[in-house]
Amino acid sequence: MASVYDKEIRQEPDMLHRVLRLLYTSHQPSFSKVELERIGVTVGPFDISNPLFINDNKQCLFQPFDEHEIKRWEIPAYAANWEGMKARLDLPAVDPNSQLAQSLSPSEINKRNKDVLAFLNTNFTFRSNGATRLCTELGWSVIDPRVVHSRNKHFLFSGHGSQLGTNFPSWQVWSIQVWREKNHAGRDYQTGPSIRLIISTDAIGPFDRILLNELGAITECLAFRRTQREYTPYPIIPILVLSLFGPRSGRIIQASYEVLTGKIGLLISPILSFSNKNDPSFDLFLRFMASYPPESNTLDQALARMSISSPPLGLDLAFMERM
Repeated sequence: MASVYDKEIRQEPDMLHRVLRLLYTSHQPSFSKVELERIGVTVGPFDISNPLFINDNKQCLFQPFDEHEIKRWEIPAYAANWEGMKARLDLPAVDPNSQLAQSLSPSEINKRNKDVLAFLNTNFTFRSNGATRLCTELGWSVIDPRVVHSRNKHFLFSGHGSQLGTNFPSWQVWSIQVWREKNHAGRDYQTGPSIRLIISTDAIGPFDRILLNELGAITECLAFRRTQREYTPYPIIPILVLSLFGPRSGRIIQASYEVLTGKIGLLISPILSFSNKNDPSFDLFLRFMASYPPESNTLDQALARMSISSPPLGLDLAFMERM
């Protein structure tokens, strides 16, 4: 049965304020689909195993790099032999279903998350096709997280895991990126409202619940975009989240905010395991790291036609220096 407080949250007219209120007053580190739908957030599956879904840019807003084309991009042999590179690419195999994996400490999960991030980011940064690097082929560009978390900083960086006096697992947003292209004068400019996040959480991720920090980071970025007048003509603000957690796992979340109605839609993938460096999950995550947002293909008109009233829509060198 819904509490009086639940009813108060639902009566909040602004959806973003409604979600932020839920986050700030929560005494639990995650939320179920029912709990989110109770306050008006639509939740659906991010069907990564269905090619029809992946290839439909009205449902899968961030189009992943082609699974066959990406195999043409490889780390050059001379670079793969660098000592630092070897350490990042030499990812030991683990059994995510073992008893040990299920009893890892937060610091051990943190170490595994960093290993996975380093492996992914090294591939994204140094894979090349001839003289062209994959990372330079794409328009993703890092922005300073301090620009975003002016008000709700706990939802990007948890410090020692304390959120409003409640002990939650520690987390961190490692990368916030926007899509930039060059104008006729050769200057970079943001072509649209899309944001890509990379998040890690020092705990085992629940398969049937979204983590507080996943939802918090999404909501904070949406609130940030909503304050930027240059993006008010766009009817939808899309967010892509690549989320890592224990035992050595992760998932992909696509979020979208409908500016006119204030609706928020989430599409959440199944949990993916990174048991060894040849696991297909690594390729899938890499393809979405190298994905194209709606505005990259000049799909402004298509973006304008999209609506989450239909099915819910859903690393950079600086990171390596922080490792």
